[in-house]
Amino acid sequence: MPQQTFKAVTLRPCWAHAVIHLGKDIENRSWAPKYRGPLLIHAGKNFKVQDYQRICQFAEEAGNQPPSRDDILVGGIIGIVDFCDVVEKSKSSWFSGPLGWVFNNARPLPFLPMNGRLSLFGVTPSTAWCQEANL
Repeated sequence: MPQQTFKAVTLRPCWAHAVIHLGKDIENRSWAPKYRGPLLIHAGKNFKVQDYQRICQFAEEAGNQPPSRDDILVGGIIGIVDFCDVVEKSKSSWFSGPLGWVFNNARPLPFLPMNGRLSLFGVTPSTAWCQEANL
């Protein structure tokens, strides 16, 4: 059985965590890829305190427990979403534009350490990891 290749996107770690664990359903970007479908979420290595403070604020405003600093994973795949659309407007509190990538069905995956990249990129994880992740 051939190994499966997935598309992935790197987000700063706090925003990746927010997508997978806090209901962040929009990723704000200035460009629109043609791709739609399953998208692995990669948490980059660049942890920023101001990002952490903002996601804690979003969590509290939504009535959720803010994540601890130790909850924020860096330098690897942390989950997967269904990338459904790109919009110019949204009622989502996460939208700030100019474009919003619309994500549905976010779910965590076993952490898979790797370097990120700019733009969308291909990831071919091991068969064992895919089985552990139920992919």
